Parts: sequence; structure tokens; C-alpha cells
Amino acid sequence: MVVSDDGGPPQRWSGSAADCSTRLSPASTYKIPHALVGLETVAVTESTVEKWDGVRHPDQPKWNLDHTVFSAMRPSVLWFFQRMAPRIGAERAHEWLQPFAYGNTDTSGPITLYWVNARLRISPDEQLAFLTRFYGDTLPVTKAHVDRLQAAMLQAPGTVENARGVHTLDAAWRPGIQLSSKTGATTIESGESVSWLVGQLTVDERKLTFASATWRSKGGVDTLDATRLAIQTFVERGVLAKRARTSDDITVLVLRNGSPVFSSTLLGEQTATIGVNTDITVARGDSVQLRVKVDSPIDATQVPWLPRVFYIAT
Repeated sequence: MVVSDDGGPPQRWSGSAADCSTRLSPASTYKIPHALVGLETVAVTESTVEKWDGVRHPDQPKWNLDHTVFSAMRPSVLWFFQRMAPRIGAERAHEWLQPFAYGNTDTSGPITLYWVNARLRISPDEQLAFLTRFYGDTLPVTKAHVDRLQAAMLQAPGTVENARGVHTLDAAWRPGIQLSSKTGATTIESGESVSWLVGQLTVDERKLTFASATWRSKGGVDTLDATRLAIQTFVERGVLAKRARTSDDITVLVLRNGSPVFSSTLLGEQTATIGVNTDITVARGDSVQLRVKVDSPIDATQVPWLPRVFYIAT
């Protein structure tokens, strides 16, 4: 999993450099650039409604509806994009993917399958570079299309939606936290399978653009494995709060030269975040300590702890 924190340089929060540079089928995460290309080439418009053909999809309930390009995003309506792809054409799609720097930009082979059969491949590193431009409004496309697409990718609080429905995320959610994302999963002919979650997590004013992927050459992965990886990593990094209660209260302390300058307590039954946002005046030789205090043993796995301290010389 790779992350850009508030527009900063890419950081590997999970996996090796080799993992993050491995090119994989984008699966349904390709719907982000695909939708943009469809709109820019007028293969569809913002108001185009594609009619459901009546073929029932028992495991994908929202596929049994009419859709616009925006309503088709969160439930990952494959037939909508397979219907749009021939109107764009392989060559035009390739030409658009080049300035996007979208993986290997390969759109050859069956026009309705190249993003799920691994002709088109992209690495987590390359996904993050593309997403940084997508959320930073620096792609060579119409800004109104980007704005509408970003809005269409917003998830309901504490959930993520894919083709099979809406799924609850294993993290506490509060006002100020917002997830814009796209899932993806596929298994190709060789047996390689991949699961993706890509997008941007907003926590108050902090924006974390990310690409999470899990894959196996054989044996399969669950469609939500990359989602679980992303949420678990955000919790472990302290971006998202503990979900479960703990057996005792938790107190965060900031001390300067042994004396408290900040203290805040989270009750055992609470599931929330302690925000430490305070300025401390220090002089040469001062010591600053950050502590988590409990009076009895607790399940520490429920309390992610990632303090960040910044020193500014004046």
C-alpha cells in the first residue's frame, strides 16, 4: 500500500518496493480513467442513461438497473463500461492513457475485457501517481468531469460499496472523516488474482491519497482483501480510531521536562480519536515525552498510536 499524505511524496505504508512497483490488472479501478475518457470523447455524457438489458445479475443487485456513468461507479457496473468501451475504441483509449501515464497503457485484445484480463497493467506506485493528479485536478481533462466523478466515488460513512453491495469498514467513523474510493478485483486466465482499493481518505483537513492492492499468482484473493489492508493500515498508523471498547480508560500525556503540558482521556467504552494539536515552547536542552497511560492491562491492538512531532526553528 502506497500513500501520499497531504500531497507529499509517496510513502510505502505496507509491502516492499518490489510489491509496490509490480504491475497488475487494474480491474474495476480502471473505471476512474475510463469514465474520464468516455466523457472527454463524448462516448457518454453526464446525462447519458444506459438501459439495463434485462439480464439478471443475482450477486450484483445494482447491475439490474439503468445507469449513468456516475451511478455506475460505486456498484462497479461492468456492463455499462463494456457498452461504452467500443464507442471510445482501443486506439483512442490508448492515446488518452498515455498522458495519464496509466501503467503500460495497453488497450489491445478484446475491447470489452482489456482492463480485467491483464492486457492493461498498472502498479500501486503508478496508481498513486495517477490518483494524485486526479485529486489534484492536474489531469488534461475537463475539471467539471473530475469534480462530478470524485463526488460519485464518495462512500457512505464507515462503508465501502462494490458490485456485491455495501460493506461496513472495521474502523470508527466520525464527522470529518470521508472516503472517496474505487474497488476492483479480477482473476485472469493464468490464475493470477488481484484485489484493489484506491482513492482518498479525508480526516478533517488531512488528505491521504492511496493505492492498496493484494494479489496471488495462484489460489485467489477475496474481493475486499485490499480494502481490509487499507483500513487496517490506516488504523495501525493512527489515522483512523479504535473501533472496539477497551477494558480501562486511556490517557494521552505530553510532558516537557517531566511536567505535563497536555493531557486527554478516552473512556474505555468510547471509540474515538484523541487529537493532540498543541504548540509547546521549548529551549535548548529541554526534553519532550509523549505517553499513553493506562491503569490496568488492555488490548493494545485496539489503540493505534502514531505520534507526530514537528520542530520549527525561529
